[in-house]
Amino acid sequence: KVGFEDHRSNLSLSLAAELQKLSDADRTGSRQDLVVTGRAIAAIINKYCEELRKVASACRDPVLQDKLMRNAQALKNYGTQVKIMASVRAASQGSAPSFVHEKGRQGSHTDQLLADLAQNLGVLISENSTTVSTIRSSKRF
Repeated sequence: KVGFEDHRSNLSLSLAAELQKLSDADRTGSRQDLVVTGRAIAAIINKYCEELRKVASACRDPVLQDKLMRNAQALKNYGTQVKIMASVRAASQGSAPSFVHEKGRQGSHTDQLLADLAQNLGVLISENSTTVSTIRSSKRF
């Protein structure tokens, strides 16, 4: 039987690969790939959220259950935001106003927003992993 950790690992790898594709599409200016990859990222996140909801529904601790459900909703919101930002980035290729990043690179505000969304996704996924591990180790299923 495949457990949540296996699904999480597979989904995390898929998400990382799609985020790399998104970055590549942005760098090469491929509008179609930006849109398609943004949608793929949202689909992966939605699948991950389904898995979180299954774990939450089996959890006997109402506080941890609520935390997983809230995090699943936050992840779903981030997935929607990535999809929207990827579409905006595709539509604004070459016309977005630029600025200088903290690290000295030239970029657009959309670049920074996409980077922030990716970072926040990582934080939430890590937090969910810790919560699921806590549930499993405390046998609150």
